[in-house]
Amino acid sequence: MARKKRNLAPVSEIVGNITKKFGPGFNATVFKLQSLWIETVGEHVGIHSEPIKLYGKKLVVRVEHSSWMHELSYLKPEMIAKINSILGTCQINDVRFISGTVWKSPSGMRKKTLPAEMTPLTSDEEEFILKAAAEIKDDLVRDAALRAMRRSFTSEKKV
Repeated sequence: MARKKRNLAPVSEIVGNITKKFGPGFNATVFKLQSLWIETVGEHVGIHSEPIKLYGKKLVVRVEHSSWMHELSYLKPEMIAKINSILGTCQINDVRFISGTVWKSPSGMRKKTLPAEMTPLTSDEEEFILKAAAEIKDDLVRDAALRAMRRSFTSEKKV
């Protein structure tokens, strides 16, 4: 069976699309926190909250309900310590909670795994992705681009 020809895009276009999608205020630090949120704050807190913005050293976290705002205000010092341990060089000194709709995956959890019906990448595809991303100097942006390209390749190959 002949393989479907893919429309490949330059990395600069992919990064541009990410910036357009997430807005000019896209912050790689917030993106890193979003991808590691459950591991950072724990499953119970992580499924009811999400980091959305960073203003200087103040992190804005969206929570499902005002009761979560109240509950998490007591855990703020502990959260700041855990977040700073993940971030390393970029330290935050405050967390502001706002009420709103928290994004959830269909299973109710934000997981980094692909659905079972998707097939793994071939070695050629992985090699292409690594070469394309090698030109990106910023580690966080490069990691985001790698995840996006891998996801794109695997989602097109549903069984």
